[in-house]
Parts: sequence; structure tokens; C-alpha cells
Amino acid sequence: MSVIFMDGFDYYYNSGPGGRKWDQGSDGGNSPTGRFGGMYMGTGGNGDTGGSTITFKYQDGTVRNMDTIVFGFAMNVGSYSGAFGGPEFPSHPFVRIQDLNTVQCSLWIDTSTQYLQVRLGTGEGATPTVVLTTAFAPPLTLWYYLECKITMGTSGSVELMVDGSSIGSVTGVNLQQSGNPYINRLQFCSYNNYAGGVQAGSWAVDDFYVVDCTDGIGSVDYLGEVRIQTKVPDADGYQDDFLRSQGLVNANNVNIIPVSFTDNGYYNYSGTVGAKDLYSIGNFTVSGTIFAVQENIAYKKDDVGNRQVAMILRTAAQNYIGPYLEGSEPNTYYHSCFSSYTYAGQIWEKNPQTNAPWALIDLNLTEFGVKVAT
Repeated sequence: MSVIFMDGFDYYYNSGPGGRKWDQGSDGGNSPTGRFGGMYMGTGGNGDTGGSTITFKYQDGTVRNMDTIVFGFAMNVGSYSGAFGGPEFPSHPFVRIQDLNTVQCSLWIDTSTQYLQVRLGTGEGATPTVVLTTAFAPPLTLWYYLECKITMGTSGSVELMVDGSSIGSVTGVNLQQSGNPYINRLQFCSYNNYAGGVQAGSWAVDDFYVVDCTDGIGSVDYLGEVRIQTKVPDADGYQDDFLRSQGLVNANNVNIIPVSFTDNGYYNYSGTVGAKDLYSIGNFTVSGTIFAVQENIAYKKDDVGNRQVAMILRTAAQNYIGPYLEGSEPNTYYHSCFSSYTYAGQIWEKNPQTNAPWALIDLNLTEFGVKVAT
């Protein structure tokens, strides 16, 4: 797989470790107005170590170490001015590229010019090591799309793109600050309380993707300016084994966004291993290339014991769990249930029935759902 992570922040509102595989809470839904409507992620938390982080993992849960990645996201800088009447402090780290807890390099907005920069390590201190300074200053209150390609190591490289055009690059630089020449974690940093109590401005993230360039399959470079479109169930699908908390239509209990960690009275449930609930999804209206499709679910167990669920895709009269036909999938595609709500996602880069990129007509005929795996 090449597209290893994606989030449009439209379907959940939470601040907890279960949110969309984020290691720390991502405040999705801070505003009703994201890049194309819907919601965005606000960078909540205190200090430059606050905000939201994601550690990239394989399906079996082991950490994915990558020497080259591309990531992109829509960014909106609301203000450089100090909050609560504090001083203006326009120098901010906004993304850290890490080997677990070691920051290899970081993206900054420079103090004096407000240009985007790449700095070694955390980039802090009076004389930070700057490896790349662009001539691009983020326009305040406007959405733009930023992409970054990084090859880690003692002879590494970085390139930054805005809305599909390069704004700067550097090669042959030592980006490695840990004992390992790879990346496995990104952190979106908060502005709040940065630099010893100085209050700073605000910014938001939308339409986020990550590509593992070392995978060698599928899209292994820049995707360009992308949009993540979110749709919810609009009718019951081929199979509806689950019972309903209320109502007569299973789909109507799982088509409410944003989803909360707490019970809202609408859910479907089953204690029978092998039970499935499939749903028709509202038609997508995207144009251009479909790089990946992702199913997201919110789930928990309400009894003791071990329970696992699996996400199902049904197309051309066949059920698939991950890229595998149902019944042949490894159990690494199962998700353990906890006593509190959490979220999980499954990415299909290609139509598993054809092993080709998704065609819109096929996607709109596909059903998605969940199975009680164990």
C-alpha cells in the first residue's frame, strides 16, 4: 500500500486517543466550516508539544518505518497575533517529522518574514539550523494546499509544494537526528502557550494524506491538491444481521455525523460471530483520479470478553476484508473492541475485485459495512 493514511475530519468530533488512530486527540469539528464545508482539525493542546500526532503502523500494529514519505494537507492560518491580548509571536513550528519521540526535522513559519521554513530537529533556540527557507508566506484566513516530500538520512532531501507548484527544495543535507534514518510519526503542533507562556495565533488542517514512497506500489509520489469527500449510509445493503437500537432501518442509526464517543441512542449491535451489516453509501461526486477509498467505523463492546470486528467492502457480489476475499483474510485485518468507543479505518487504494484504480461508477455501486469477526 502507498496511501497509508487519510483524514477529512468530517465524520467525528472528539478529543481522545481513540480518534482516527491519532495518538493524541484531534479536535475534529472545531468549526462547521472546513475547506469545502464540513469540518476541519484544530490543533488543540498546550505548547509546541501539544496538538495531534499520528504514528504510522502496518495492519498488524507494528510501526511502519519509512525513509521517504510525501504528506499533504490543506492549511488555514487564522492569525499570527497573540491571543488574550498577548504579544505577536509569528514564529511557529506547525509540523514535526519524527522517529517516534525524536524530532528529525520540523516545518516552521519564520519570525521576521513569516516564510515557510524547514529546520533540523525541533528548530527551537536562538540559532536554529535552517535547511530550507521558501519565499512563501501563508495568506491569513485562506485555505491553501501544502505538500512535503522528505527523504531521511545523513544525505537527505526536502521539497515543499503549494497548490501543486514547488516553493523550494534542498538535497544532500543531514536530516537525521536519531540513530535511525527513517520517519514513523508526524505531529501537528499547537500554537497555544508556545514559548514559555507567549500566546500565539491559530491554524487548521483539512484533507490530509500520507504516502509511503518506499512501498513501490500505486501512488508513490505527490498526489497534488486533493480533496477527501465524506459520505454516509443512505440505505441498508445486501445483508443486515445487526439489531437496531431504534427505528426500522439499520442505515439510519449510523448515518449521523459528527459521531461522538458517547452513546447518542443510535447504533446497531450484534453478539453473533459472523454477523454482518452492510450499507449502501450516498453517491460520490468526485472528478479526476480516485487515489484511495476509506471506510471508517465507530465501535465498542458492551460485555466482557474478547471481541473483534472487521470492515467489509462488497462489490460485484463479493465481500472483501482488506484486499482479501472474505474467508481468506488474515486476522491482522480485525480490530479489537474496547469498552469505550474508538474509531478505525480501512483503506482500499484499488478496487479489490479488479485490482485496478477505482472508477466512480463502481465506487457508487459498492456497499460498506462491518462484521463480527470473533
